[in-house]
Amino acid sequence: MEIGITLYNKSLSGTRPACGHTGNRSDYNFYLPAASTLSGSGGGFWGGNWPLTGEVYFDWNLASDPCGQNSVEFGIGRPAELLDNVRYLMVVQFGDRGLEPWSVFGASVSLKSNDCDDLGREAHTDCMGLNIFRDPPVQGAAILVNKNRGWTMPGTVDYGDNYIEPVYWPAAS
Repeated sequence: MEIGITLYNKSLSGTRPACGHTGNRSDYNFYLPAASTLSGSGGGFWGGNWPLTGEVYFDWNLASDPCGQNSVEFGIGRPAELLDNVRYLMVVQFGDRGLEPWSVFGASVSLKSNDCDDLGREAHTDCMGLNIFRDPPVQGAAILVNKNRGWTMPGTVDYGDNYIEPVYWPAAS
C-alpha cells in the first residue's frame, strides 16, 4: 500500500528526467521537493506510530513521472500488520523546501504487490508494485483528496473512516 500527496505545477511539461528546471533539481519547482530528497541533499526526518513490522518505506522512484507532478509518498510493505481502530500518524519534515510558495495538491492511496518478498528483501521502493497480475489485481488508486478542490500545501488535511469528506486547514499566512 502506498499513501501520499502529489503536488502540481501546470507550468511544467514533459516527463522526467528531461524536465526544464529552476535551481539544482526539477523537483524543487514545487512547495515541497520529492521524497527522493530525503535520501539526497535535502535531508529530512520522518516518523510516526507505524509498527516496524509494517515495513514502512519512502517511494522515491520518480524517473518516469510527469514534470508537472511531484509525489511525496510512503509505502507500507505489510499493511496486514496495521491494527484495526488505530489512528496512524506520519510526520515528515524536510530539510529543504521547494522554490514555490505553495502548490496545489491531491492525495491518494494505492495497493501495490509486495514483490520484495519474492526477492527475500524487506519492502523497498525498487521492488514494490512490479507484478500487476497478482490476485487480487493491484492497479489503480483511490483518491483521498481530488486536486480539483484547489487545496494547497502548506496546509493540513484530516481524513478517516468516519468522515464524509476530508477536512482541510490552510497554513496561516
